[in-house]
Amino acid sequence: MSATERLDGRLLDSARSALWAGLRLVVIDIETCSPPERGTHRVVSLAAVACHHAATRGSWSTYVNPQCPIDAGTQTVHGITDELVAVEPTFDVAAKRLVSALEPVNEERVVLVAHHVGNDVGVLRSEFDRVGLELPEVAVLDTMGRLPRHVGVRTSGGSLADLADTLGVINPRPHDALADAQTCAQIVVKLLDLAAARGIDDFDQLLDEVSGGATTATVRAKRSGKSSPASSRRSIDPEHIDTHLDIPSGRVRDAGIHRWAAQVEQCCRLRCPGVVDRVEQAGPAPDRLLSALDDVLVRLADEGDGPGAATLLPALVPLVEHIEPRKGRHGLREAVLAWAGRHAPALDRLDRCSGDDRCPACDLGEPCPLDTWREPLAPLAIGDIDKRARSFLKPNGSQAGTGAYTTWLKRGLDHSVADAALALVVQHWRDTDQQGWADTVARYGWDAGCRHPDVTARVAVVRAAPGTPADLEAAVNIIDTALATADGSTAPGWVRLRARRGQLAGLLHRATVGRPTGEFDADGYPVYAAPHHPTNPRRSRPRRFVG
Repeated sequence: MSATERLDGRLLDSARSALWAGLRLVVIDIETCSPPERGTHRVVSLAAVACHHAATRGSWSTYVNPQCPIDAGTQTVHGITDELVAVEPTFDVAAKRLVSALEPVNEERVVLVAHHVGNDVGVLRSEFDRVGLELPEVAVLDTMGRLPRHVGVRTSGGSLADLADTLGVINPRPHDALADAQTCAQIVVKLLDLAAARGIDDFDQLLDEVSGGATTATVRAKRSGKSSPASSRRSIDPEHIDTHLDIPSGRVRDAGIHRWAAQVEQCCRLRCPGVVDRVEQAGPAPDRLLSALDDVLVRLADEGDGPGAATLLPALVPLVEHIEPRKGRHGLREAVLAWAGRHAPALDRLDRCSGDDRCPACDLGEPCPLDTWREPLAPLAIGDIDKRARSFLKPNGSQAGTGAYTTWLKRGLDHSVADAALALVVQHWRDTDQQGWADTVARYGWDAGCRHPDVTARVAVVRAAPGTPADLEAAVNIIDTALATADGSTAPGWVRLRARRGQLAGLLHRATVGRPTGEFDADGYPVYAAPHHPTNPRRSRPRRFVG
């Protein structure tokens, strides 16, 4: 019996109708190229397919002029050349069409869907930021994530082609944005049909279980089999690949650990994408692995090998939670902060990935680990946030504005780890519905010198709340102050902060110049309707007495 036969016809139709009620899925796919300068990939093709009432209902696609030379890998994989996109619209034009596709109609629920949605949305966020626009925040659903397994589908791999083969969907033109989006749309319809066959009729609950509330503003890319053109061109020496079979056991002696660490170091120098898996599979205790790989990181940093260090960091940082605590009740905190302080100066001096010499994360268009390695250390440094949040930076009382955060800064501990920890505390107060404390702590942190993008965004939003031009301008200036410290970081928080700046700048523009009319002048610039602030306003007043 097939999965769709588990319910009789009427029950299946009822579950399907309930699952799709008020829902519109926008399934997207993008194709990208690697720009010659440092940065995330540029979009060269974009497609979207709409699905509602359990069927695909329409689609659109466009090539995009990336305003940079298209690399050879993109031309080979996707067949998209400089000549092909020369007369095509630039991303700012395509972005407005995507924004329109994501706008809800008649109070419907809009959800963005993609295969490896974090990768596509990460590139889109960067592109929207580059052209000064904001990607709408909507819920996301990943066909490569937990949804297939949740409805009983098992595949041989994680690619779109593997899932299509399993579900019997034919993709006539792989690596074509429209064909891939249409294939993904057929897949998600089939997956939701399988969900309905299992009696699942609450889409919100299903989405929470498989996506965890992720949105276009929060979803992050994951390692996957979907590689970019750059990563598909990277070739690793087969002799090196053979060394991945050398997996040390838990009882290996120190000499064996050092031999394995030397092999991992070779991985880093080759920018091998298998470093994380290699470390996860190793048998020795995490503290032994940490000690050995610490030495590798020091050597790479001393040699100025930024991409090599960035290749190692995603495998090394998770081991820090197993570091030997120092004496005292804050032993783990002290050990973690000392570890960060020991490596930070050398890592901060390293040149980031550029050109063809990039770490695996940058190859996939993900944030560079050199920009994000401190974030996972913040929860370790705080400890039990339910107990430590209030003392980390006190929001009230005679000692308001002081706490562990200001103590760390006075001791000269790593400022960025302290800022990341403060951002977690602000989010904790928001998650526990104590918005007032969240805003107060963010403001105290800002006054103390915290420039973490998430803390900055909170301070700016509170400053902009009255909505006057002066308040909006002050909020934009707050964000600009923080952005001046970003130093080109690819961390997601800075991407979100740039998007927030664009939103506030747009509100400021509307408040001072007017709203766009949808028309354009002879030079192609938008025409704005002047704000309605007449010198002598004419008001109609109700009569006080009716005779």
